[in-house]
Amino acid sequence: MRSVPFPSEQFGREFARWLAPYVAEELSRENPIPDPDAYTADQCRQLAEELGVNSLHRSQDFFNKLAADGMVDSVTMARHLSVGTPRNIASAVTTPVKRIAKRLGLGLPWDEETNISDRTVWRDRDGIAERMLEAIRDENERRFPG
Repeated sequence: MRSVPFPSEQFGREFARWLAPYVAEELSRENPIPDPDAYTADQCRQLAEELGVNSLHRSQDFFNKLAADGMVDSVTMARHLSVGTPRNIASAVTTPVKRIAKRLGLGLPWDEETNISDRTVWRDRDGIAERMLEAIRDENERRFPG
């Protein structure tokens, strides 16, 4: 035998169903979920703050080149960073950035592909390189004023 809810219980359930979409809308407006691929100025700042000194300096060079050119292959980037071979780019820049981004719940701050010569190519996405560059410059100034 199914029990019939009290009238006030029935009203409460109906009211909750009616109210739920409005509550959800308010919660999402006040606490928007950040897009992990957007790299807002705040997200860029958070990532820059966590970079070690060497990675911070190399990242500035990396994002400066990426912002200036829009896309850079690994051979060109290795020359630009003075790291010898393209294999050294990962330890100098990309691996530390990837680890911190992952820890912060962010995607990569660039698009990455392989060209016809089987070389990595980094592409700026939506001006992220410029925002990262600004955050890294600010972090350098904060750590090393003057």
